[in-house]
Amino acid sequence: MAVKDVKQHAAADNCTSSSKSSTCPSKFSIFFSKMVPFISKNHHDSGEESNPSSSPATTIRQSRSYEIQRIFCYFDENGDGKISASELRNCMLVTGEELSSKEAEDAVRLSDSDGDGELSLEDFVKLVESEDEQEKDKSLMDAFRMYEMDGRGCITPKSLRRMLRRLGEDRTVEDCTAMIRQFDLNGDGVLSFEEFKIMLQ
Repeated sequence: MAVKDVKQHAAADNCTSSSKSSTCPSKFSIFFSKMVPFISKNHHDSGEESNPSSSPATTIRQSRSYEIQRIFCYFDENGDGKISASELRNCMLVTGEELSSKEAEDAVRLSDSDGDGELSLEDFVKLVESEDEQEKDKSLMDAFRMYEMDGRGCITPKSLRRMLRRLGEDRTVEDCTAMIRQFDLNGDGVLSFEEFKIMLQ
């Protein structure tokens, strides 16, 4: 599922305490949240196939992985399956997040698993996913707001159905009601933010 994670909160210590890098992880989380709509607008494809038996939580996780892969492929400029520091800088510039050459090199070095000075897809995932618990809660809240859509502060069967349909997974209102019921702890027929967090665990 396309979950546009905007992780805007990063503790100051996370931005400054590392002796290896001065690059704050939230920059890459914000970058990811901006890149999802950019890629969707500029790179059309058939989309990720969804499994009709998948739970909403599985759909979300699979789609996030898919979005990261699309972003990686889009900015792998020479098609070698790696993203260099210069390619990473270009990625960030597209979304208005500027990195110095040193920041880009440091970010690559921190996530580079094989020491070749470039990011593989797995390295890129690690970079995007670098976040603390506070950032994760912010990410989940942004995802929650995408699902609730009605401004009611909760996810209803209808709002869940609309979001799933946007992602290519057609479910009936009855299906969505059944999904919500699995995690509806207080039995009110909707998902609160806390219940949504439990669903994604």
